[in-house]
Order: sequence, then C-alpha cells, then structure tokens
Amino acid sequence: MVVVGFGSSQLNSVLHEIKTLLSRVKDPCQDDWDSIRVGLLLSKLEYEDLDVEKEYGKFLLLFEKVKSEINFDTNFADIKNQVSKIFFEKLGFDGDKTNYYNIKNSFLSDILVRRKGIPVSLSLVYMGFCRHVGIKAVGINFPGHFLVEVVPDKDSLCAVGSSEIAEDWTEKWYVDCFKSGDIITNNECEKGRRAAEKGSENGDLVLYLENVRPGLRFNTWRRLIQEEYHLKIKGDLSYKAGNCYRQTMNSKIKEKFGEDIFERITH
Repeated sequence: MVVVGFGSSQLNSVLHEIKTLLSRVKDPCQDDWDSIRVGLLLSKLEYEDLDVEKEYGKFLLLFEKVKSEINFDTNFADIKNQVSKIFFEKLGFDGDKTNYYNIKNSFLSDILVRRKGIPVSLSLVYMGFCRHVGIKAVGINFPGHFLVEVVPDKDSLCAVGSSEIAEDWTEKWYVDCFKSGDIITNNECEKGRRAAEKGSENGDLVLYLENVRPGLRFNTWRRLIQEEYHLKIKGDLSYKAGNCYRQTMNSKIKEKFGEDIFERITH
C-alpha cells in the first residue's frame, strides 16, 4: 500500500511500522503485541502530526493510575471483573451509541479524550489496558460484531490455589466493549448462536432493535418490513445469550438479503 500526496513518505513509514509489528504476531493468544501502539499508528494515518509517543505515554499514565486498585490475590474470574469495572465505570470508556459513525470513534487519540468509540477501537484500548496490568486479552471477530476474549494465565491461577481454577480453565469470557463491558461466557454465547442457527434453518428470521420507542411511525415501518422481507421485529434481548443470538441472526439476515440490508431498511 502506497500513500500518495502530502506527507506520503511519513505515512508510508507508519504503514511499514504497522506491518512490521503485526508480522511478529503468529498466534495472538501466545505472542505479545501492543494494541495501543498499533491503534495510535493507525490514528496517525488520519492525523499526520500526531505524536504517537506522547499519546502512548498518556495511555500508560492513565492505566498506571488505576492498576493498584486491582486485587490480584484472588481467582481469575474476580480479577477480570475488577479490570472491566475499572475500565468501563471508573475510566468511563463505552460505546458511542448516539453517533456510531462519527469518525472520531475510530481513532485512539480521540477515544482517549472522548472515552467513546466503536467495538474494534474500544477493544484495542481494552486489550491494551489488560496487557498493562498483566492479563492476556485477544480480539474475537464475531459475526457482525467484535468482542474481546480474556484468557486465564495458568501460573497465576495455580499460585492462588483457588477452588475455581478448574472452572476458570474450562470457561471462557467474552467482553463486549461497546456495551459497557457486558461479559458473556462461551457456553452462553454458544447457546445464543445455536438458537439463532436453528431459527434461521426454520425460516424464522428475527431483527432485534435496541432502544425502540413504539409509535405510529415505528409501527408502520415494522409492518412494511415484515410484509416485504418477512422479518420478525423485536426489541432488546435481556438474557446473556441474547447478544450472540442477535449477532448470529443479523449475519443470517445479511446472507439472505445482502450486506446492505440494514442500510436499506433504515433509510
């Protein structure tokens, strides 16, 4: 990839650095990589004058201020809950649900200031926070979404000697950084995925909408969508498997009606 125009030499240098950093990662679950640095380098592609080292230092300073609040002398499940609570509640990072397509939601330098972002960019920051406090976290490309898997560390678990070690190793936790750090397990996620697969096989396609305010216009729109696409329209899913169900179902809807289906029915 070659960037042509003002500052192209600098930008191409940034691209080369990103490629070099990512080329060293063969297995994200095993190899160490710095998601904050990668994210800031991507931000520099938009903001040519961005001082990556200065912004990087701001993130490290922010993380270091709250690191001491984490109690590591406990089981892993409790540790990851503490990490998420601090990241989303105390530091205030969350998804921008009112202006999702704001370009500032994509760049870590802006997210540091606004504390708002989209799933991928927020996940980069969350993974960077986990890395700073000594916890392994990797990104998971879920259908129509992006989650973070928090991976237990065997040595630290064994050192604790907790009765929950066996459960910690058989269970997996996925963090939804866009939804205030909602945590779902692999079993809950699989339950939702299977339910969506079964429903779609039976021709039962459901479109779930968040923060719906029923009214005349909404009811008219819902009737038109149901008549044209034969989709069922429902509100939020409250149970934990709901997010996995919704994302899998959205993927099935796209497979049948095209990648731009949601843009077509909402405009």
